[in-house]
Amino acid sequence: MAGLPPPWAARQARVPWQELVKRLLQTAAELGSSDVPLDADHVEAIRRTSQALVKLDGRYGGADVFPLALRVFRAAHRRIGSGAYPAGLERDLLAATGEAGEVAAWVAYDADRQDASRQIILEALLLSRQAGDRDMELFELSHLAMQSVHLRRPAEALRVVAEALGKGKPSARVAALFGIRQGRAFAQLGDGQRAIAALCRARDTLADGVGARDPYWTWWVDEAEVMWHTGVAYGELGEWGRAVPLLAEVAERRAAYPRARYNDLTYLLDALGRVADWRAAEPVAIDLAGQVGEIGSVRTTNLLRRVVARIPNRGATTTVADVAEHIRRVIDGEDAPGTHTDAVVP
Repeated sequence: MAGLPPPWAARQARVPWQELVKRLLQTAAELGSSDVPLDADHVEAIRRTSQALVKLDGRYGGADVFPLALRVFRAAHRRIGSGAYPAGLERDLLAATGEAGEVAAWVAYDADRQDASRQIILEALLLSRQAGDRDMELFELSHLAMQSVHLRRPAEALRVVAEALGKGKPSARVAALFGIRQGRAFAQLGDGQRAIAALCRARDTLADGVGARDPYWTWWVDEAEVMWHTGVAYGELGEWGRAVPLLAEVAERRAAYPRARYNDLTYLLDALGRVADWRAAEPVAIDLAGQVGEIGSVRTTNLLRRVVARIPNRGATTTVADVAEHIRRVIDGEDAPGTHTDAVVP
C-alpha cells in the first residue's frame, strides 16, 4: 500500500479534488515540455504530486487515478532520459521520479492493471537504486512481494523478501512489512505454522512504535494492517472461522477510509459466506451495495463479483441473496450505482 505522511494529509484535506487534479495535470505538462527549464521547484512538485495521487486513490480508488499517475511518472521519466535538467539535480530528480513510479505502480495495482504495475515498479526500482534511495527501494521491493502474493506466486514473494532483507539490517517497521509478505506467502504454500509465526512477529515488532530508522512511508504499517493480513492468511489456510473476527475488527477500525473500507468489507463478506453466517453478512452486504460503483478499486470489485456469485449457492437468506444480486447487477452495468430497491433495504 502506498502511504503519505499524516502531516501532509492534514494540510491537503482542505483542497478540493478538482484542484488536485488541475495541479497534477499542470505538473505533468511542465515536466513534459522541454521549453520549461527544470529546477528544484519542479522536483518538489513531483513529490507533492505523488502525495496528491495517493490521497485521490485512498478516496476514490485506482481506476480513474491511474491515467493521471502514469502521465506524471512518464513525463518525469522522459525528462530524465532526455538529460534536459541541471546536473546538480540528477540525484533528487531520480529519487522523486522513483517515488512517482512507486505511486503509479500502486495505483495500477489497485486498478487491477497487474502487468502495468509490474512494469512500472521495475522501472521505479531501477531509478531509486540509481539515486541511492535505499528507503524507497525497499518500498518498491515490498510492492513486488505484495503483487506476487496477490497473483498467488508465493515462492516468488519469498525470494523478493529474501533479497530485501539480505542487505543490511532493516528498520523494525520495514522488517514487519516484509514479515507480513512472508506470512502471506507461507499461508499460500499451506505452511500454517510458519505463516502465523511470521505474522505474529510482525505484530510484535510494531509494539515499539515508529523508530528513528523507520522510513517516513512506514507510518501506515500498523496493527490493523497485520491483523487484516492475518485474517486473510487464515482464510487461505481454510480456517475461515478464525478469519472472520479479525476481518470484522479491521473493517471497523478503518471505517473512515473509503477505499480501504470497501476492500475490508468485501473480504469480510467472503469470509462470512464461507462460514454461512448470514445474519452477520446482511449488514455487510447492504453496506457494500451502497459503495459498489462509487469506489474505483477494480481489484476489489473483481473480487466482489466472485464473492456475490458464490452467495446463492451457499444457502444464503433471501435478503442477502437479493442484495448480492443487486451488487452483481451494478458491477455488470445492469443497475445504476447508488439506487435503492426493496432488495437492498434491511
